[in-house]
Amino acid sequence: MSLSPISDALHALRAGTPVIVIDDELRESEGSVVLAAETATTETLASMGHWMGGLIGLPVCPQHAAVLQLTPTSPSLAPAAGADAEIRAEALRAIAATDSALEHRPWYLVPLIAAEGGVTARAGHTEATVDLLKLAGLTPVGALAELVARDGQTLRPDELLALSDERDWPIVSIADLVAYRRQHATDGSEPAPRPRRVSLRAEATVPTNHGTFRFLAFKDHVTGMDHLAIVSGELSDTALVRVHSECLTGEAFGSQKCECGPQLDAALQAINDAGGVVIYMRGHEGRGIGLINKLRAYSLQEMGLDTLDANLALGLPADARDYGAAAAMLQDLGVQNVRLLTNNSNKVAQLTDLGLTVVEQVPLVVGVGPNNHVYLETKRDRMGHIIADGRLEAAMAATPPSTDAE
Repeated sequence: MSLSPISDALHALRAGTPVIVIDDELRESEGSVVLAAETATTETLASMGHWMGGLIGLPVCPQHAAVLQLTPTSPSLAPAAGADAEIRAEALRAIAATDSALEHRPWYLVPLIAAEGGVTARAGHTEATVDLLKLAGLTPVGALAELVARDGQTLRPDELLALSDERDWPIVSIADLVAYRRQHATDGSEPAPRPRRVSLRAEATVPTNHGTFRFLAFKDHVTGMDHLAIVSGELSDTALVRVHSECLTGEAFGSQKCECGPQLDAALQAINDAGGVVIYMRGHEGRGIGLINKLRAYSLQEMGLDTLDANLALGLPADARDYGAAAAMLQDLGVQNVRLLTNNSNKVAQLTDLGLTVVEQVPLVVGVGPNNHVYLETKRDRMGHIIADGRLEAAMAATPPSTDAE
C-alpha cells in the first residue's frame, strides 16, 4: 500500500481538499475522510457524502472546545431532512470562524474533543484530524467521517487506496503522523518531545494451567492497544523472553492452521520453569493484518496460495507487526538482555534495532501437524524463520495421530 507524505496532506487541507486517514498501512484499519472546517464547501461535502457512513464528527482541540463551550456530550443531530451539504458547509465555516461560545450547538455534527498532546497521547482519528490542521496552520476545527462502501461495509485497504487515486485525495496513516510529529517542530523551533511509548496501568497475580504469574497491563500510547507482560520470578537485566503475537483463532479456538496456541503454552511453561516474561502483543492478529484480512488470506490459501503469497495477493505485507511497544515494556521492566524464544529472525532484528540486546535465540518448534507444516515450511524457506534441518520432520513424526472421525 503506497501512502502519501504528510506534507501532501497538509498542502491538500490548505487547498480545501479532503484527506483520507487510516490507522496504519500495515493493518486492517478503519479509514476516515478529513476536511478543514474553514475550507468546507457545498461541493466538497457533496463529493465526500458518497462515501461517508452518515454522521459527521466535529474534531476540535481542547482549547478551542473550551472557547466554544463544546463538550463531547453536547446535543447533536444525525443527518435529517434538510441537513444537506450546503447547510453543513455553512455550519462548519461558521464554527471555525467563531472565537466565543456558540449561540447554537453544531448542526448535524457530533463534537469530538481531541486528547491533549494529539496523536502522541492517543492514536485516534480525532487527534489525527486536529494535528493535521495545526501542522497545516489552519484553525483546529475539522470535519471527520468514516469511509464506507455503498453497501455500508468498511472499506478494505486496497479500496481506500483506489478511492484515494480516484478522487485525488491524499491518504496518510496515523502511524506516519506520529513519526512526523516526533521528527518535526510543533511550533517551528524545536523538535516535538518523544513521549513514553507505554505506561503500566494495572497489575495482578493470576493462577494459570502453567503456573501462577504476575500479569502487568500496559497501555500503548501509539496504537491505543492494551498489552500484557506475564512475569514469572524476579526479573533481572538478562531474562528468558517470549514476545508473542495475539492469535484468536489459534489460542481461543485451537486452530490447527498455525502453531500459535502451542507456542504460547510452551512459552508460559518455559518461564514457569526457568523464570522470565511473555510479552503478549494485542493487535497483532494475522501477523498484524487483522482478523478479517487473516480469514481472507486463509480463503486464498485454500485455493493453493501459501501464507506469504496470500497476504501479497490482498495487497498486504507478509508481516506487518511492530515490536516498539514490546521493547518499551521490557525496558520498563528493567530487561535489557534477552534470551528470545522465537524462530523469527525479523523479530530479533527489530528488537535489536529498538535497543535491546538479543544474547540468544532460543528455538520454539512446537505444534507442528498435517494442517500447518506447509505454513511452517513457508516461514522457514521464504520468511527467514530459523528452523534447523529436520526439526519440522521430527516434530511431525512426534505428533500423535488424529483422533478425528473419518
